[in-house]
Amino acid sequence: MAPQFKRIVIVLLLFIVSTYADDPPFPHIKDFMVEFYQTEVQVTNEEQQATAFATEYFDSTQGRGSMNLLIMGLRQSVYYYNETNEILEVNATNCQTWDIDESIYYYQSTFYGWLNKDPLVIGPSAALWFAENYKDKIEYNGQTKVRDIKVDKYSLPVIDDRDNVTMYYYFAVKEWTTPYKYENLRVPIRIEAKGVSSKDTASKDQWLVINQITDFAYFSPTISNWLAFQPPVGTGCPLRKSTKSMPEMPKIFRYSAEVFDVVKAKDTEINDIEYQQVWYDSVNKLGRHDKYTRMMFTSELYDFNTGVTYSVANFQTCTIKPLRKSMFEGHEGKLVGHLKEPGEVLKLDGSFYYMGERYIRGIKVDSFESIQKDVVFMDKTLVKLVITVYFTQEFMEIAVNGEEESKIPVYYAVKGWDTPTNVAINLQYNIFEFDDVIYPDMYTTFRLGRCFPSMQDKAYIIMIIDALPKLGALMEKQDDFVIEELRNQIVKHAKISNMRIPLLRADYKSSGVFVTGLILDRPPALKQFWFETEGEVTEDAFNLKPVADADTKEKCAYACVGESDFICKGFYFCNEACFLKSKDLLDPSDNDEKKGALGRTCQTYIRAEIDSNNYEAYLKDALKNLEDAVTNQTVKIILPIDKDSTEDVYVQDIIIGDGPYTGGNNQEKPYDIVINFSKLKKSETTLELHEVDTLNDCYKACKTSDAISCSSFSYCPRSDNKQCVISSLLVVDKVKNAGDTVDDANCYVYSLKYLDFYDPYPGRTVLISGEDVQSNINSTEMCAKICRDETKFACRGFEYCRTARTCVLHSKHILDLKPGETAATSKKSTCVHYAARFSADYYDMGFSLLDDDSDKRTELTLEDCARICSEELKSTCKSFNYCPASNIGTDSSCSLSSKMLTDKSVTTTSMADKNCHHYEKKSAVDDWAKADKKLVTSGYTKSGFAGLVVGMLALGLLVGIVAFLLYSYYRSRSAGDGLSVRFTKQENS
Repeated sequence: MAPQFKRIVIVLLLFIVSTYADDPPFPHIKDFMVEFYQTEVQVTNEEQQATAFATEYFDSTQGRGSMNLLIMGLRQSVYYYNETNEILEVNATNCQTWDIDESIYYYQSTFYGWLNKDPLVIGPSAALWFAENYKDKIEYNGQTKVRDIKVDKYSLPVIDDRDNVTMYYYFAVKEWTTPYKYENLRVPIRIEAKGVSSKDTASKDQWLVINQITDFAYFSPTISNWLAFQPPVGTGCPLRKSTKSMPEMPKIFRYSAEVFDVVKAKDTEINDIEYQQVWYDSVNKLGRHDKYTRMMFTSELYDFNTGVTYSVANFQTCTIKPLRKSMFEGHEGKLVGHLKEPGEVLKLDGSFYYMGERYIRGIKVDSFESIQKDVVFMDKTLVKLVITVYFTQEFMEIAVNGEEESKIPVYYAVKGWDTPTNVAINLQYNIFEFDDVIYPDMYTTFRLGRCFPSMQDKAYIIMIIDALPKLGALMEKQDDFVIEELRNQIVKHAKISNMRIPLLRADYKSSGVFVTGLILDRPPALKQFWFETEGEVTEDAFNLKPVADADTKEKCAYACVGESDFICKGFYFCNEACFLKSKDLLDPSDNDEKKGALGRTCQTYIRAEIDSNNYEAYLKDALKNLEDAVTNQTVKIILPIDKDSTEDVYVQDIIIGDGPYTGGNNQEKPYDIVINFSKLKKSETTLELHEVDTLNDCYKACKTSDAISCSSFSYCPRSDNKQCVISSLLVVDKVKNAGDTVDDANCYVYSLKYLDFYDPYPGRTVLISGEDVQSNINSTEMCAKICRDETKFACRGFEYCRTARTCVLHSKHILDLKPGETAATSKKSTCVHYAARFSADYYDMGFSLLDDDSDKRTELTLEDCARICSEELKSTCKSFNYCPASNIGTDSSCSLSSKMLTDKSVTTTSMADKNCHHYEKKSAVDDWAKADKKLVTSGYTKSGFAGLVVGMLALGLLVGIVAFLLYSYYRSRSAGDGLSVRFTKQENS
């Protein structure tokens, strides 16, 4: 019996040893041989009878992880990064940042065992890493089944002063098939925690029952979505650390954007995507913002130099107003604004942190985010504003205007809460065409000339460069450079901003280079002030400075901007008395201020921009400055000839003129304002009229006077008797006519524009002697008047020499001269020839057109039409209808007629919407056609029109400038102030 018992014991021992020897080892997570994984779990708290769902991601290569949890109807997320030593807890509206180094000891996970501190793992897999440190305490409990899956069960007791819990681990057996091809991967199926713990209580003696089941539904050694390691966009995480600096915005840039308003889209059935274009120039202190929607177009140009906004809606009339509420303007708690820095334009001036890599429109980008609290944005007070911006990476290049750019913004998002839970602003911007070059597109597409409808506020110029064909060809190859350098020269010498030069184009001809430009006046000083209120004002005298000679609001505004002793924030205008204010209305008042009343009827004006100035010259001063610079040979460009050499190219001459007059609505008038706040002095050359209702009535009195050969007139619209004074004296300006005028704040002095009857021929001079030469002539306009008023012979043209101040009159038209009777002028010449115009001999009768299309011709300019009537059909033609090209694909038309509006039985029609006008020949027309010689028309033919239009654009003589601009509109298929005009080489027929 004893031997039998011994054998049984030995067999039993061998069985037990054999059994333990075959126990499968615990599948430690470090042995999985994977660098990253993701898993989905369902966790149940049996005590509370609550279930939650979680998705976990872990990346050991970068020491980061995340977990998304759905519990009790709420979504929560946790993100952690060893690189920055921080934990982010994010819910639907907020993000909290934990510092790993300091706060990890106080940080508690949502469920028991879901936190492992070394390495840091937060989520259901943390329990697997926890077991890694207790290999000797883990026991194998045999095989069982979980969810009908055969598993190996292990137990790990966790016993310390705050825990008495046993962890049970269930791993799939080796034979179980996983969805992925990892033979040695034994995936976790379930983890149970049972016992008591006081970790989440205030006292060690306060124990909570732990009865928790975590079922792993999917455990994969792959990452399906790498964005899972990044928190959601738009929530914002205060105090989050950054691992990469955001690229800086350039000082000059432009971009286009598609803007979608997510909040508005929820309230309307039709969701508009707003298209925007933005230009920004911190160097010249300018900005522009265009918006296009299905219903509306707005374009605003902001000049921080003069503190005004030029605003156009639906391509209609432009308005000028004080600069306020621009995306480029900052306030910092003040009423007076200032130009934002480049990064502030897109609100990139906050503390941005790096979010990570993403893909936008297929472009790999770096994303950055900032959060600002308690801010005002888009006129809304927000408790939180989150800005997210996406920049292309350094190696990613995008072609913009033929150049490759990197580190540029391609997407931009704005999200703002007006309460802790309500999103009030949610804008998405798709950004395209970001570039650091904005000229000349910023000006040419705006058509700033619309904001100055009167020729009192603008002037055309032509600058002449006497360049040989070889040099001209080299300049033409560098046209963009030439124009930009000339623009800079005009800005420098005329003392104006870039904004005031909406047109600058060069015509490269064999006889030289002709640069045509349009210069605008500066806005009135009062335009950069907001009218705040009117009434009685009580103010501290120490905050005010009276200006004795500022008896108008315009003068007071000018004085405020030009104040040098302090920064003027605004002014009070009280009964024609001016008081400059040094304090902003929002600035707090001192307790010891001694205040007194300024007056009963004070008007309060607030300055729009703190950095606006009076550096901008008024138009007449700007033109005089530029003309002097040309005369003194200081206007030049340094032209690159090759890699090693340059050449100084000077502007030899400049012609200054005016724009068109057609007689229609909103058209310029055939007179110039020459002196502001002044009137003609009574003398033998003047005639005084009273109760003249309008300025045009005063002009008509001058033009039709039988008593005086009127050249100038003054009109006082605000005087009691509406005085109109006409004079035979041609008034030029206040300096040259100081003895002919007297100051009057209610009046203005005007002169007729005789130069409108002539075309300039720059670079050409007549070699035959003139019929008359007059000296000491102060202006081209005066020479034109002498020619026009000449009675001894028919004056067909003249030459005016600015330096010598001489005026040479000719009886022959320059187009009638034979070869050898004209010559090109030298570089040093300041003489320019002017020839009489055909269209000057026709009255503009307005929009009433004759119903006569018996001789209708197309693709002609107004001057062409007038020439044909005066020359080719001289014996029969008495009038014509002219319609300019109105849009792309619509040609101009000229209908010639032997009839006049006063003839019997004529019928009329109107085409005012197409700007068609009727013109009738004056009773005495200059006869330019010669019986013995056919007129040479190389300057007037359709193919050779450019030879004549140079001067026409420069001076805007009568309607010639309109004809030229409309002809150019047809040729270039673009509208607006001649902005798209490009001269062509002259062709001789």
